[in-house]
Amino acid sequence: MTEVEPEFPCNTDSYQTQKSVAVVVYIRGHTVENLITHPEAQSLTIEVDIDGKHCMKAWAFYGEVNPSTLKVDRSGATIEIIIQKVTAVNWPRALSSNTNVKPLYEKWRQVQLPDEEEDKNEGLDHFLQKIYKDATPEARRAMMKSFTESGGTVLSTNWEDVGSRKVEPQPPK
Repeated sequence: MTEVEPEFPCNTDSYQTQKSVAVVVYIRGHTVENLITHPEAQSLTIEVDIDGKHCMKAWAFYGEVNPSTLKVDRSGATIEIIIQKVTAVNWPRALSSNTNVKPLYEKWRQVQLPDEEEDKNEGLDHFLQKIYKDATPEARRAMMKSFTESGGTVLSTNWEDVGSRKVEPQPPK
């Protein structure tokens, strides 16, 4: 088994369109073989042999993507990996602000189930994540649309209300 290189030897970049997000690996001057992609709902990990060394690189996206739509375009100087967004909106940025992303499947090795008391202390973030996770697709769409259009000041789960109108920002009361 080959050792995984700690530093990714190629420069990378990312960009987005309204419907998709992409990562670009600049491979000019490198020998690249055996590209394997691991797309997830909000991240992408690649494994690739670069100049004979096994390397890994992971990206966390700002929003959700559809892993089944992954497309790889390889030219002489770049590898471009494009994934369609779940909701066609421009995100504030293509990648999450969490710069220390590790592949999701490696994290499963360290999974520990939380105690009931820990769940009570998670706060507002955990509460909102639980609402989103347990919501119907329409409620999720409403949450994404209301939050995005209002600049983070409105959060609605009612698609009938927000689906047909632009959600205006509302100052805190």
